Amino acid sequence: MVNISVSFTVMGVIAVLGNLQAVNCWFKSSDPKFPGTGYKIDQGWEKVTYGSNIKLSDVENSVRLCLSGVHYSTGSKQKAITGSKDFGFSNTYFVVMPPKNEVAERGMSVQCGSTIRLKSSDDDHFLHSHKNYNSPLSGSQEVSGFGGQDSGDDWVLECINPENTNKVADGFWMRETPIKLKHKETNKYLQVLTNKGYGHPISGHYEVSCGSGSDKSSLFIATEGFFFNFQK
Repeated sequence: MVNISVSFTVMGVIAVLGNLQAVNCWFKSSDPKFPGTGYKIDQGWEKVTYGSNIKLSDVENSVRLCLSGVHYSTGSKQKAITGSKDFGFSNTYFVVMPPKNEVAERGMSVQCGSTIRLKSSDDDHFLHSHKNYNSPLSGSQEVSGFGGQDSGDDWVLECINPENTNKVADGFWMRETPIKLKHKETNKYLQVLTNKGYGHPISGHYEVSCGSGSDKSSLFIATEGFFFNFQK
């Protein structure tokens, strides 16, 4: 039998399973502004890892990526991926996964430059894009939630130097540190456009699409989540 010990702190919850692997439940400060306003991240838990269940927020406006629950009425007619400032909105957690037919051990750090997939933890739809469909509000490249699995689910992780967001950094994906996600098949960047807002039935949501990646609309950070890690 594996012993489970749980310790509570003001910064989160850590559950250690057999002293081999742990899950860290991290909650940011109620102040959503970035950077530096959340509680200090627990030492040893600074990296984003495979199998972790995370929220992605844009740097500029603290808009979190979500699977909205509605389908596009145009384009692919797949499920709409949107952005929301509602901290409590459901369908905002995504599991960090390797590409299809590749294996990554849960708790392993994600290296900058890796190809990854992000799967909604609520209904197994992948963050997806394709060059054949335009987004409904801006006419950019559509981003959707895809229930199948193909190369349109693959994104290249670009870690960004927080001191100079025009420079790509090496190393590992670090929590609350800027990244860009480049769609591997089309070389377009994930973006959230806060000047493109939806109406009913998803009022208050913003368009998520793919663009050139030339401005801050393409900068994201990993915020809240359930993070796995190896414990030695």
